[in-house]
Amino acid sequence: MMASGVILAGGKSTRMGMDKTLITINNEPIIHRIVGELKSVLDELIIVSNEVNKFGLAGTREIMGAFPEKGPLGGIHAGLTAAAHEYSFVVAGDMPWCDKNLAQLLLDYAPGYDVAVPRIGKYLEPLFAVYSKRCLPYVEFILKHDTPKITAFYDKVKVNYVGEAIIRSVADPDKVFFNINTPDDYSSI
Repeated sequence: MMASGVILAGGKSTRMGMDKTLITINNEPIIHRIVGELKSVLDELIIVSNEVNKFGLAGTREIMGAFPEKGPLGGIHAGLTAAAHEYSFVVAGDMPWCDKNLAQLLLDYAPGYDVAVPRIGKYLEPLFAVYSKRCLPYVEFILKHDTPKITAFYDKVKVNYVGEAIIRSVADPDKVFFNINTPDDYSSI
């Protein structure tokens, strides 16, 4: 299946005190790690940021969204709007252990659904999930009228909740879904 990739890199990083996407692990910024990991499984990579041409990474397109102050849901809206394909794999730009095999698995579970999202126990991972363009009207409505909680539109679309056993068959969710929010998170790596 042809699919787009959307990397959300427009957060304020207030708890971290610096742009989380530029934090280095083994001398490589997280955003570079994510792009490098995903480029072989996605047909295009879109980076949604709060400024255009911030990263200048080959093989990516950088955009800003129509709802820049609406957090990750605003970034999802921007990415889905710009995407060339029906389905987009969406990942937060602060997840250093992004895994292409898990991204591909979620894409495999997406056809026939509007969202394919990992469920680990009772928790969802909406910032490591696949979204269809069919979500756009619901996302836009929430962005214009409600608090932009990422999962607020899930009850309006067809969601495939991909279970923990399936996720664990290709990746360690504790590692892959780890994101860096604070200096303590960073020092724990």
